[in-house]
Amino acid sequence: MEEEIWINYKTTRTSQWGPEYVVSDIDVSNLGNVRVRKWLCKDRKTEDVVKIHNGRRKIGKQLVYHLVDMLFRGPLPKGWVVHHKDLNPLNDSLDNLVRMTRSEHNALHMKLQYTPEEWSRRNLLNWKNRKK
Repeated sequence: MEEEIWINYKTTRTSQWGPEYVVSDIDVSNLGNVRVRKWLCKDRKTEDVVKIHNGRRKIGKQLVYHLVDMLFRGPLPKGWVVHHKDLNPLNDSLDNLVRMTRSEHNALHMKLQYTPEEWSRRNLLNWKNRKK
């Protein structure tokens, strides 16, 4: 069993009348778990911050798996995306996340939609119908 490692993530804002203040204080683990310490939002309580939206876990507007990847691997290069290896969008464990280019990601999901025979036929049709 892998040991759980936690990283703290804070977002701050600067007030026009005073110093910087903490808007959110969140702990994120390599296993995809989240602990919310502080959340300043007029409509939400701290315990209601992590939501499931369109089958994915979110903290406010931030996807949990993006936070896990960013905190443990650094910023995501432009044009790259984070993919769930097991195709389960609720499994945000670092071991389940892989970085790939957007085109690699799109190609992978196209392959997953079709059987190998359908994939070959589709590629052949695209090749025959290409613009010359």
